[in-house]
Order: sequence, then structure tokens, then C-alpha cells
Amino acid sequence: MIYPTNAGRKQLPVEEALTSVRPIFHALLARFTQATEDEQHHRVMFVSPEHGDGTTTLAASTALMLVRHFRRDVALVEANLYTPAMASYLDIPPGPGLLDVADGTAEPEAAVRNSKLHGLYVLTAGGERRPTEGDLVGDELRGLITKASEEHRYTIIDAPPILEHPETCSLLEHVDEVLLVVRAGSTRAKRAKAAVRIIEDAGVQFGGVFLNRYKPDMPFGLGKRVPG
Repeated sequence: MIYPTNAGRKQLPVEEALTSVRPIFHALLARFTQATEDEQHHRVMFVSPEHGDGTTTLAASTALMLVRHFRRDVALVEANLYTPAMASYLDIPPGPGLLDVADGTAEPEAAVRNSKLHGLYVLTAGGERRPTEGDLVGDELRGLITKASEEHRYTIIDAPPILEHPETCSLLEHVDEVLLVVRAGSTRAKRAKAAVRIIEDAGVQFGGVFLNRYKPDMPFGLGKRVPG
């Protein structure tokens, strides 16, 4: 299933971001209600084929909606270490986070922090150094993500682009569902389809595609750049 949205590429104020995903609000809540009836925890990963498709905006907005409308604790995990934006997006300190725990400069208990919205707990990328390929496959980081998901009803993971960073695949075994974010008029169909194949080959549930920056007057069949 494809969910059209119009979230911008730039960082948006939280309320504006929530407005941007309002067109798919009921579809999102229905998905979470159905998926979590028989589950104690539900973990969803937002991922894109490449940078700039809007996973951070959509992941953060979804987490905020779940807290406000389901009144359940939500862990928002910024696993996209390469273009971290969650701290500034939610107006919280950038660390401690995942990279700080990996470097031994912070304890895991300090990394998962309550945000300014009661019930929303955030695990940022953290760190003052640039990430390196392979950071996500370390036992400490994966263990920290697992711990966050076990302690909260819902876990939303903002992952690195799956075609640009192969280590993103290591996160697939830790989630219950994956939602793919592509950008209308930009993401090539073959890139989107390649990302879908990776997700499906991993055996994890594929929840659908978010067609970001979609405009009603933009036909789905526009050239080869809109995923089919």
C-alpha cells in the first residue's frame, strides 16, 4: 500500500510536521491498532532507499501521534547516525546517545531520555565524532536498541538509507515491521524496488510505502522516478 504525504525535506517545527502527515493519520493509527492487538511490544522501522526522502520527519511525527492519541510510552530511536537531526527537531540536547554508549563515554541508562512530551522517550545518535561504517552492527548499539524496545509499548526507528548503508540490514531482525519512505518525483522506481526486495528477503513484515512530498496534481505514472 502507498501512503501519500507532503512532509518537506527541511526540518519542520513539530506541529507543522504533524500537520504534514495528517492525510495518512487514520491509516497509521489503524495499522498500529491492528498490528498490536496481540503484541506486548511493536517495533517499526522507517527507512528509505537514499538520503533526503524524509524518514526523520515521518518517524518523529508518527511517534508524537502515538503518544498523544494512544497514551502509551513510545521510544523514538535515531539509528540514522549519518545525518542526525532528531535532537534539534525535538529541541533536546544531542547527547548522550548511541555513539556515546558505543565509545564508552555514557551509560546505556542515560542514553534513553524522556523528551519534552511526556511518554516520548528518545535515543538520539549522540556523539561528537563522525560515525563509521559498521557502528550499527556492534553488540553494544544493537543491545541498546533492543533494550529500548523492550521497555516501551511502541518503538519507532529512524534508520539510515538501506541502499547507501548496508549495515542497516542488521536492524531488520530487531523490528516487527518496516515502512519505506520515498520522495515523489525524485526516488527512482528501480531504487525503491531494490529496497523493497531487501526488506522482503529479510523476512520482516513490509508495511507499505510513504510517498513523501506528494502533490495531488502529480500523477503516479510520472516518468521513471515515481515508484511503481
